[in-house]
Amino acid sequence: MKITVEFDSFEEFMAFKNGKDKHPVSNSDLTIRTKNCLIGAGIATIEDAKAITDHDLLMIPNFGRKSINEIREYCRMHGL
Repeated sequence: MKITVEFDSFEEFMAFKNGKDKHPVSNSDLTIRTKNCLIGAGIATIEDAKAITDHDLLMIPNFGRKSINEIREYCRMHGL
């Protein structure tokens, strides 16, 4: 089966491509606590969470070292 998708511009293609490469927090296999904390803080993707410093992540209510380690492990397992 082959699927063809057409784009009006290169920018539109890149936006589509970059969006497909993201790992949504809601679809991840992180624990419910970690997911809820990230989503509640407005962090939608694992890549966004990875870009935030540990210090800033620890400022999120109910988010601790265990959650940070969980994100690191998720990134390691998924090659991020």
